[in-house]
Amino acid sequence: MAGSHERDLLSAEPDRSVAAGPGRRLAAGALLGAGAVVIVILAMWHPDDVSWAPTCLWREATGLDCPGCGTGRGVHHLLQGDPAAAWGLNPMMILLGIPAAAVVIFGEAVILCRGRRVRWPSLPVWVGWAIMLVLAAWWIGRNLLP
Repeated sequence: MAGSHERDLLSAEPDRSVAAGPGRRLAAGALLGAGAVVIVILAMWHPDDVSWAPTCLWREATGLDCPGCGTGRGVHHLLQGDPAAAWGLNPMMILLGIPAAAVVIFGEAVILCRGRRVRWPSLPVWVGWAIMLVLAAWWIGRNLLP
């Protein structure tokens, strides 16, 4: 049975349960294209140097950092080859954000190129809760520590 399951996961034939229609493929292409544009923009301009870069509404309203504050500037520093500066702005972006973005990019690229969704393994529920707990602790901790 393991052999037939393995063939099913790697088969070039689209499976009806994971096939992506033309609209979904178009959406995947649009998402990847928009992501590429954002990466090019962040590589060329530092978010603090342009007036049109979005600001954090949470920070403007409360004066406190949200879990994502510093991500745009951090990605800029990463693209400029300065991971230490990126880490100083938002370590969670490097620890959780980049791996999550890589998974999304891979999944969307598979949809665009092969016309089918990736069959991701199921994770236990506690993994989601653990990630949420880490993000909540980060949100509180980054505002309490100097």
